[in-house]
Parts: sequence; C-alpha cells; structure tokens
Amino acid sequence: MKQSITKIVDKIIQKLQESSRDVPSEAGLRSWLAREGHSSKDVDAAIRVIKPELNSRTGQDSVPQMRVLSRYEAFFLSPEAKAALTRLEMYGVIGPQEREIILERLDQFDGELDHSALEYLVSTYVCSGLDVAHQQMIYQVLDGKTDIYH
Repeated sequence: MKQSITKIVDKIIQKLQESSRDVPSEAGLRSWLAREGHSSKDVDAAIRVIKPELNSRTGQDSVPQMRVLSRYEAFFLSPEAKAALTRLEMYGVIGPQEREIILERLDQFDGELDHSALEYLVSTYVCSGLDVAHQQMIYQVLDGKTDIYH
C-alpha cells in the first residue's frame, strides 16, 4: 500500500477514535480529506480499506431488526413463547440463524408451541454447543429475568 494511503487511513482512524460517539459519514470524511489536500484517488483507496470498520461502527448502537413472523409461525406460537423468543432476540442472546432453527422446528409439535416446548427447542438446538454460563443466561432471559446484564 502506498505511504500516502496509509497516512490517510491513520488520519481516518484517529478521527474515529476522537469522535467515538458520533461516527462521521463517508461523505463527511471525503470532504474533510479533500480540504486536507489529499487526492481523490488516494481518498477512495483509503475509504475502501477502512469501510468495514466504518460499517461496524455505525451499526453497533442500533436496535437489531426484528423479523416479522409469518402467519403460520404466529399461529403455532403461544403469546408466552413469542415474548420469550423476542426477548432472546432483542437481548442479543440468539442470532438470526438460531431463531430460524427454532422456527423451522415448529412442525415437530402438535398444536401451539408453549413456553416449555420453546425451552426444549432452545436447549436442544441452541444451548447444546455453548458453555454453562451462556446456557444459564439464555434460560434466565427465557424466564423473563432481565436483570442479568450489568
């Protein structure tokens, strides 16, 4: 990498560290670097290098997107199970893949999936590969004990 691009990347990183709360936009960074006297070609190359970091910084404080349940899925989940699944997702305890694994297993149950059946699915398909501390946290969130985060 050219030394000029490295200097631009260093400046961007320094700017990000100075403004840890407010992440500057890509357009704002480009205009700031142009005022500093850097060529647009070098700025483009530096932005390409730093773009993954910019994307991760902008998304870290945002609320995760909730997936809307299909009519079929909503029909088979009891209100308690829906609330527990939403809690797990909103607290970041399970990710989108784990949620989809749980929802795919709805066909295994006759009738409505209640809270205990959801606990069974979570323990079988999500908790089987986790350590004990993470499993306990999942069970506490499932039971509605949300005071576990400090």
